[in-house]
Amino acid sequence: VKSGELKAILTRWTMVQSVVPQASESVEALSASTASTVLDEAVALDFVEGDRALLGELVTMCAAQWPTMLAHLQMAVVSNDAQAVYVAAHTLKGQIGHLGAKATFEVVRGLEMMGRQGNLVGAPAALDELKNELARLRTALSRLNLEIGA
Repeated sequence: VKSGELKAILTRWTMVQSVVPQASESVEALSASTASTVLDEAVALDFVEGDRALLGELVTMCAAQWPTMLAHLQMAVVSNDAQAVYVAAHTLKGQIGHLGAKATFEVVRGLEMMGRQGNLVGAPAALDELKNELARLRTALSRLNLEIGA
C-alpha cells in the first residue's frame, strides 16, 4: 500500500465515521453534518463576499460543467494522456477550491499531480473517488442552494 493511497483511505474512513448517526441524532442533523464535512459554506461565501445570490449562480454554473470535465478526465486517463489529465484536473481544481470542498479538492489535486508527474498508475482509482466526492458535493450544494433560495 502506497502512503498516498493509505492517506486517502484513512481520510475517507474518518469522514464516514464522523457522520455515523448517534441514537439521538435526527436525519436532518445527520444531513447537515454530512454537508458540513463536504462543503465549507464560509469559504464559499467568502469567495463571493457574502453574496448568496451570486453563490447560487456560481454553484449552478460550476455543477453544470462537471459532467463534461469528468468526461475529459476519463478520456485522458483511459488514453494514458498525462498532460490532458493535468489540464482537466487543474481546471476542475480551480472551481472546487472556490467552493470550499476540501475532500473533493484534495482528490482532484492528486489527479493534477499525477498528470504533472506523468505517472497515472493511481489515476483510475482517483477518478472513481473523484466521482464519489463530486456526487457528495453536488448533494451538499443542492442543500445549500435550497437555503440560498429560501
